[in-house]
Amino acid sequence: MEFFTDWSESERRERAQYCLEKVNVVGSDDKYPNELSGGMQKRVGIARAIALNPSYLFCDEPNSGLDPYTSILIDRLISELTKEFNMTTVVNTHDMNSILDAVRAYNGAANVIYAEGCRKIGSDRSGFSEAMDAVAQADKVLMVIGEDWDWSGEAASRTDIGVPGIQSELLKMIASAGKPVAVVLLNGRPLVLEEESKAADAILEAWYPGTMGAEAVTDIVFGQYNPSGKLTMTFPRSVGQIPVFYYEKNTGRPIYLPNDKYKSKYLDSPNEPLYPFGYGLSYTDFKYSNLILSSPKMKQGHTIDATVTVTNIGSRTGEETVQLYIRDLIGSVTRPVKQLKGFQKLVLAPGESRTVTFTIDDEMLSFWRHDMTFGIEDGDFKVMVGGSSSDLLQTSFSLVP
Repeated sequence: MEFFTDWSESERRERAQYCLEKVNVVGSDDKYPNELSGGMQKRVGIARAIALNPSYLFCDEPNSGLDPYTSILIDRLISELTKEFNMTTVVNTHDMNSILDAVRAYNGAANVIYAEGCRKIGSDRSGFSEAMDAVAQADKVLMVIGEDWDWSGEAASRTDIGVPGIQSELLKMIASAGKPVAVVLLNGRPLVLEEESKAADAILEAWYPGTMGAEAVTDIVFGQYNPSGKLTMTFPRSVGQIPVFYYEKNTGRPIYLPNDKYKSKYLDSPNEPLYPFGYGLSYTDFKYSNLILSSPKMKQGHTIDATVTVTNIGSRTGEETVQLYIRDLIGSVTRPVKQLKGFQKLVLAPGESRTVTFTIDDEMLSFWRHDMTFGIEDGDFKVMVGGSSSDLLQTSFSLVP
């Protein structure tokens, strides 16, 4: 099968535009759109590649940001989708594989032992014993849990954002057997995963992954693709932590005060979320070092550069999203403790290092001031760079007239 990244830039652009244009113009009798050039394998390759890494759709190179063509494609997609409410889909869902189908196809049906265990909702535990029997025969366990497909979107609010039903109860039983357990999570919102994160050896956040999602999950689980996603939402430890987000305002009694009692903290939980914004692991590890500013001062209307060295210290080639955060220490209105101001995605071979540069300008430092004008204010700023909003190197500079 050919993958999206194997094609020329012109063909990638052509295919991407074609897919978006065809979203709601396919006849109800057609399972797939007619050929543009090439066969079904390339169309399936598009879906599979995008399921693995959506940035393939719009990026010129793996280490670049979104190119200007993105806005054209998005505008075209929105235009097509809003023409009519009664839209048809490109793929008949009955022709899609489940994760079980894809795992069997990859690993061989004879090497896969399956048990349903329980439904996503309800309290029927009659399948627990069969599941535990399957675990006893297996070397490793892959458990798919989460929400039903229609539990997100309009009229789908929840007061309890834990994993529904008795799925977590079964997960804990399976984990107690001592076999390695990997969880695939299917969901449309951040969930409370405090107990699940303790029971599982690894969690793959698949969201609702689309028509080729089963194959993409299988590629990742069996190591054929090195995952590189980063969370765009914060995962709380409990419902009581909500609202929880990385760009919170500072408090009058910040958590770092030496006083043990009178500061902004919980009695029964850490302040930090379970999984922060920007977090995500891969099958390799990255080290950040040497965060340096080109100048300790920046004049209004000028720029300074922040550079950092990123090294792949693992044994596999991997992709890393380098994230830039800035904090304005004092403003005419209260400012967040950090704000994402830029990111770059790199592909690094084992042992490879690369210097990443972010240019800081007035726009990055501007905000809606007390007088309701948008602009900058002189003062001190922190610059933070790292692999997530909670794992950062930092330095500082001053903005001067």
